[in-house]
Amino acid sequence: MTLICKKFDIEDDKVCDDVIKEYKDEFIGVALRLVLSPEEVCGILLGNNCGTPYDPNDLWNVTLPSTPKPPLTPRVLPKVNIFDVVYFTGDIPPHNVWNQSKGDQISALQQFTDLSLKYLPKKPIYCTLGNHESAPVNSFPPPYINDKDSISWLYEAVADSWKNWLPQETMPTIKSGGFYTVKLGDKFRLISLNMNYCNNMNWWLLINTTDPTGQLQWLVDTLQQSEDSKEKVHIIGHIHPGGGSCLKAWSWNYYRIVNRYESTIAGQYFGHSHTDWYEVFYDDVTFKRPTSVLYIPGSVTTFTSLNPGFRIYENDGMYQNSSWAMNRSNKPVWQKEYSAKETYGLKTLFPEDWSELIYRMKANDTLFQTFHRHYYKMATPPSCTGKCKTDLLCDLKSGRSHDPALCVDIQS
Repeated sequence: MTLICKKFDIEDDKVCDDVIKEYKDEFIGVALRLVLSPEEVCGILLGNNCGTPYDPNDLWNVTLPSTPKPPLTPRVLPKVNIFDVVYFTGDIPPHNVWNQSKGDQISALQQFTDLSLKYLPKKPIYCTLGNHESAPVNSFPPPYINDKDSISWLYEAVADSWKNWLPQETMPTIKSGGFYTVKLGDKFRLISLNMNYCNNMNWWLLINTTDPTGQLQWLVDTLQQSEDSKEKVHIIGHIHPGGGSCLKAWSWNYYRIVNRYESTIAGQYFGHSHTDWYEVFYDDVTFKRPTSVLYIPGSVTTFTSLNPGFRIYENDGMYQNSSWAMNRSNKPVWQKEYSAKETYGLKTLFPEDWSELIYRMKANDTLFQTFHRHYYKMATPPSCTGKCKTDLLCDLKSGRSHDPALCVDIQS
């Protein structure tokens, strides 16, 4: 494999040597446990590019409770003008994935913790795990891998870091699966998901993709308890479920869950892409009525060819949403990049407003190009017309992966 990497000039010699060294043990560990055919492996890793190979582990569903779905309730709460919490959606280490160790990742986690406590000493910071937190990257073995390949080394370190902001009762699910739930206030709850168990580059899932750690069933149970208690819920995660990086069965189950609990879920906040955009969810009967919006606000990192940025949300009142960016070529001064309501002419930030914006951008290229500049956080964007524009608008409509039907009206 090292010879192939070098011969075909996939990377320079040092990267080839280090990547093979980093992944060799995991590759062998997965291969020894694998029961799938080459066609089935291709289907999981590359999706529709391999046709439609059958995977017996990919046909699974979570169980929704028999409790009737309540009527949709208004998404308006009293206005509060204070900065309450920080959501961090993962990926602390740099992306030099060929030159990382478990010790490096723990050191980066500790540095993040120390800096957060120093500069935001009075603010709770709620985190989720990115795919770069582990070593090798994307390697998140399920709990039944409990030998030398176990992921417990990372979850123990994460629990030790996150205990600065979380109560003790969150520790069991963090240590077993890297996810948790916590109350943020009266009738207000946060759920942090470990999206690495939907990651198609997590090779351990080739052994069995069926709801690793039971996290999605736990999500259903937690949301049902919140519905019964009349709580509103925010969900944070790293890999957005609509992208091709999220396995189909996991993504489609998550979509069902969001639609079932649309009256309870008040916001979804994810990361991974480094760019600034969103995904709209639609009812899974007609796919016409918007039910939820998932925000992907961009990254602090400049990787690749981006300006750093962060997002401020006001979740009460009229739901303000503004992004701030810093030009990586100038002095480190943060400037307000845009307000979503003002820039895009949104009456509110409800799902129907974000869905309508997609169709307005399809018809109005000037509006789309404004969105495209913000997509890159005001860095110089590449040209985006024709298929590029259609594909990006399609991404905005795709709250679940591997479903071309969601984009038919955009492509027409």
